Amino acid sequence: MARPRFNGAAATLAALVGGGIGLSVALFLRALVLNTPADVRPSTFYWWFVLFSAAGALWGLATQTMKQLERIQGYRHGSLRPSAADRRLGQDDPEPRDPSAGAEELPARGSGDPGFR
Repeated sequence: MARPRFNGAAATLAALVGGGIGLSVALFLRALVLNTPADVRPSTFYWWFVLFSAAGALWGLATQTMKQLERIQGYRHGSLRPSAADRRLGQDDPEPRDPSAGAEELPARGSGDPGFR
């Protein structure tokens, strides 16, 4: 069985889709701001387009890259209800131990102990 390889075309496509989503959010925000009495310079909208497009592209690229790398490495996600084979040490304890059990009692404040003043 051949080991799966990283698919750069899928990662690039995911970055383009994410950039498109970011651009659509920037256009939506521009439409909101243009319909308010706020006075905003056109360069602000340009930087909004750049920022949201870049953030969307980075989100899409990172998501697709992590998905492919997890598949290549054989990583398994833990489920919300793990089966018996997925249990880790200590999960099948009936009750957690009481952290205060066996703790010695501290002296009262001002009881003559030089550590308390």
